[in-house]
Amino acid sequence: MGDLWIILFVIGVMLALLLSGLEVAFAMGAAGLLGLLIWGGLSAFSIIGYTLWNNTASFVLSAVPLFILMGVLIGRSGLSSSVYRTLAIWMGRFPGGLASATVAFCALFSATCGSSSATAATVSRVAGPELEKVSYSKGLIGATMAAGGGLGILIPPSIQMIIYGYITEQSVGRLFIAGIIPGVILAASYIVYITIWSARFPSAAPPVKFNMSLVERLSSLRAILPLLIVAIIVLGGIYSGIFTPTESAAAGVTVTIVLLLMLRQLKSKILRESLREAVSITAMIMMIVVGASILGIAMNRLGVGTLLLDFFEGLNISPLGTILIISVVYIILGCILEPLSTLLLTLPLIYPIVQAAGYDLVWFGVILVILVEMALITPPVGLNVYIVQGIMGGEYRSGMLARAILPFFLCQLAVLALLIAFPEIVLWLPNKMVS
Repeated sequence: MGDLWIILFVIGVMLALLLSGLEVAFAMGAAGLLGLLIWGGLSAFSIIGYTLWNNTASFVLSAVPLFILMGVLIGRSGLSSSVYRTLAIWMGRFPGGLASATVAFCALFSATCGSSSATAATVSRVAGPELEKVSYSKGLIGATMAAGGGLGILIPPSIQMIIYGYITEQSVGRLFIAGIIPGVILAASYIVYITIWSARFPSAAPPVKFNMSLVERLSSLRAILPLLIVAIIVLGGIYSGIFTPTESAAAGVTVTIVLLLMLRQLKSKILRESLREAVSITAMIMMIVVGASILGIAMNRLGVGTLLLDFFEGLNISPLGTILIISVVYIILGCILEPLSTLLLTLPLIYPIVQAAGYDLVWFGVILVILVEMALITPPVGLNVYIVQGIMGGEYRSGMLARAILPFFLCQLAVLALLIAFPEIVLWLPNKMVS
């Protein structure tokens, strides 16, 4: 019982630091340091030194800045605008067609970018003004971009999947491939909802027809080819066993730079800004990794893992009940904590419970990413919602967006239930890949 009170004290300190406005990484690191000092005294500093090195000097994690750079380069170039226009040309004539094109753009862009925030920011800059021009409902605009941005961590490559694979010692390549079909299903569910809603309220999402011949429309498809080439090289290389995820990231960045040079869309200013943004995002992620790792080690030393295992064994529930409880916990945590921090903080404690329940950890990785994706749009800490608001302006109020986002949240919930009921949907494709 003494350890339990220490654990609650450490968690309380972390929450107090977060409420004080301290950055998430430093709040977790400080609380973890306090826990380690209580547990082992000054010897905690040697543990922290080892953690700082061991959790950052990793070949697997070196893929993170490369995938971020790849996405930022495409997002800052004119290529992203060309891709969105092409999708709008083909989908705009249907009810809510431009919003559906926004989701399709997010899905395509996600195949070249491992970050949900980068995807949400890019689609807000590219699609937001176009949707406003044709008088789409602001609620639909904001909700579509916030929810569509979440596809950035489900459709590979995915930063969250890289970190998940690193912590759980699962194949990042298998995790990437496992996310493809669920990502397509989720994107399709968004488009189905948008089409049905827009058909019912046509004035809020009017169809847009482009005065173009069939030849011109077919010619516009060339704009999508660079994204498809990058996605095929990255994912095809992993699926065929030619590349490791880190090697595919390096190949993807190289091909992206070559294509942008060939298209004359890579100016020195874009390259400098992209490198600066990639470094900034990577530094933020790695600081969170370090802070969460320190807190995670403290929780482990204080026996949180054993307490949780005993708790679930004492409940005497089925494996399905275990997954449902874990899902509810993550949905609740997603309302109050930043998603990446939640994953890093809880995963070392949760995945042994899932493994003990007999579930495949690659399957659970996809389930967990969807749960993290749900956290990106749930108030009050919906990161993608804040990104959309920051780029689109004050007219996109939190209350309006929360109401408009609810149907997208229900789509995520429905897909989550489908994947829990039929795990083979997740595992079929990775089981076919070359090892």
